[in-house]
Amino acid sequence: MRDEEDLITITMVEQQKRHKHRYNIYVNGEYAFAVHEDIVVKYRLLKDVKLTKSFIDDVVYEEERHTAYRDALRYIGRSMRSQKEVATKLTGKGYVDDIIKDVLARLTDQKFIDDHDYAVTLAKQRMRMNKKGPLWIKRELTQKGIAKVEIQTALDQFDEHVEYEQALALATKRWDLDKSDDLIKFRKIINLLQRRGYTSEVTRKVMSDLKNSEDMYFEE
Repeated sequence: MRDEEDLITITMVEQQKRHKHRYNIYVNGEYAFAVHEDIVVKYRLLKDVKLTKSFIDDVVYEEERHTAYRDALRYIGRSMRSQKEVATKLTGKGYVDDIIKDVLARLTDQKFIDDHDYAVTLAKQRMRMNKKGPLWIKRELTQKGIAKVEIQTALDQFDEHVEYEQALALATKRWDLDKSDDLIKFRKIINLLQRRGYTSEVTRKVMSDLKNSEDMYFEE
């Protein structure tokens, strides 16, 4: 059993005025730290309870982890995020690696973050809604820390025909809107498809079909 002088006594537990779910903890008559109400309940932080210094260190660490978890939930609540994006966000807020790893593991177990679903969903959005090609999608997913196998799975949902149809729709729309000379429009659209990440094979096919279309014929 520990000696009495090794123990620290909680002398007051005060609810914060601006943040009703947080409490200031005073020990031996002085402010010591602040915690969320969940931590108060979990560790039974009540007035006159005696604590050891190591126990307080555990409480403070748990509070840090709890806060990081809530920050991560707010971040992913606004949009789907990859593990790397969440880790980068938490790093920017100053959390240490061990806490970030704990939070990522918890979020993954709870299915709040899932790089496989994230990659498939983002790829579909970029292709269908934003008319991006597979090369663009691959670069973006790589930047977001998605593993190569997950990227390939995400891209496998589109065959070359799907890519071609998306690229042709984009090229046709741009052709109709552009009032430049035909040759200039032709070059602009090639550059557009390349910037959007379409493969060279699909770009060539689209431009060949566009060029040979009765309504879009021009002399080189």
